[in-house]
Amino acid sequence: MNDFIERVNRLPFSVLNSLQINIVQTMFLYVAIIGVAWWLYNKKPKALLVGLTALLFFLVVRYWDFMGKNQQQQLVVYHVPQHAGIDIMQGRQYMFVGDSVLQDEGFLRNFHLQPSRVLHRIAVSDSLTNISVSHNSIISTNKTVIIIDKPLPKYHQGNQKITADVVILSKNPKLYFSQLIKIFNCKQYVFDASNPTWKINFWKKDADSLGLQYHDVAKSGAFVMGL
Repeated sequence: MNDFIERVNRLPFSVLNSLQINIVQTMFLYVAIIGVAWWLYNKKPKALLVGLTALLFFLVVRYWDFMGKNQQQQLVVYHVPQHAGIDIMQGRQYMFVGDSVLQDEGFLRNFHLQPSRVLHRIAVSDSLTNISVSHNSIISTNKTVIIIDKPLPKYHQGNQKITADVVILSKNPKLYFSQLIKIFNCKQYVFDASNPTWKINFWKKDADSLGLQYHDVAKSGAFVMGL
């Protein structure tokens, strides 16, 4: 049986990916199916009217859902143990920043990242219209995000502080918050799941002593922010 299922999955169009229907849409779709089926079985016009009305509401709700997704613009730092993974979404497109293994077909991507992408109805893109994305910075009209995954001297050589809305610490960089506050003007720090627990706890103590806000992805789940 398992061999048969695997063979069927390899057939073209046998599996629908990225299909997302919310609870309200599901309810209207069920009512539409039941109404049309009842009309076919009993030939009652009222049943057909109910079915077609439910189908109309299903299409309207789905349309508004797609319209909302076309306007979305946000950052998601995923909780993938021992890995770094960030999606930058604009409309129904996204760019990924993080470990290359999370871009490969497999459990890590399908379990940790794909559900969010299906929910937000997004597809991968090489660029985004209003958001500049590089390895260490994400800049939109309203927000600036800095990603630090190396020791600080690699980032800053001047005396003027860098203003950022969020600084993401990733891949266990060797640094101290006493260094960070000299370089960055930022009140929100994010520790992703690629950092070891002991290092995150060390950073938390420093951040608490300095009155800085932080988000621990491993403890609090994915970090989501509008851009």
